Amino acid sequence: MTIGIIDDETNNRLLINNMIQAFAPNEQVVVIEGLISNAIEKLNKHKPDLIFLDIELRNGTGFDILKKLDYKPEIIFTTAYSQYAIDAIKIHAFDYILKPINENELIRSLNDCKDKLEGRKIGDTENRPVINDAFFNIATNEGKISLNYNDIFYFESSGAYTFCVVRDKKLLFSKNIGEVEKEVPKEIFFRTHNSYIVNLGKISKVEIKRNGNIWLANNDIIPLSQRKIKIFKVLINKKLTT
Repeated sequence: MTIGIIDDETNNRLLINNMIQAFAPNEQVVVIEGLISNAIEKLNKHKPDLIFLDIELRNGTGFDILKKLDYKPEIIFTTAYSQYAIDAIKIHAFDYILKPINENELIRSLNDCKDKLEGRKIGDTENRPVINDAFFNIATNEGKISLNYNDIFYFESSGAYTFCVVRDKKLLFSKNIGEVEKEVPKEIFFRTHNSYIVNLGKISKVEIKRNGNIWLANNDIIPLSQRKIKIFKVLINKKLTT
């Protein structure tokens, strides 16, 4: 996989590049740039598969760059500002990482994107889970089950496995929570914490202090990590006004 890094601060460009070199040395960084005009020229020339893209740049925004690309790469936004989360969702960005950048979060997102790109290139649908328009299919010790998204309250990580929680029970299935996050629709589900993905439609109350807690309609309480609070607020406000 080839990668571009666009950020107008030299330290941020070096930081992201160093993280990639240290933890994903097989990936090739082909573009590192801070100026919009240079970034557009280099990205269109080298066409990296994935771009780590800052949003607020000195002479414009990352969205200005995207409008002038002649191809469609995967985008992981890296920004200090949460107010662009909805715009990122609208252009189907792969991920949105808030600064200061956490190395584990960045590498996890990079690896998830690599999995997506490799799956697309291989075209392997035989072993890929089948997700219908409104259903999530899992294989449990009770057999194969198709669950309507509206019946799912949340997903909870259990190592290499994940619990799918409906109103009256927890169903354990063999898939890690990162794989689940890639499969469920982002307009319905949000990863509030490393170990939890919540159905936004099942939230009954939210309490935010330094970290947060989310009460669901089945009375379960789900943690909201500090790094997710800003984006979560944006998504909830958007949901309430649509």
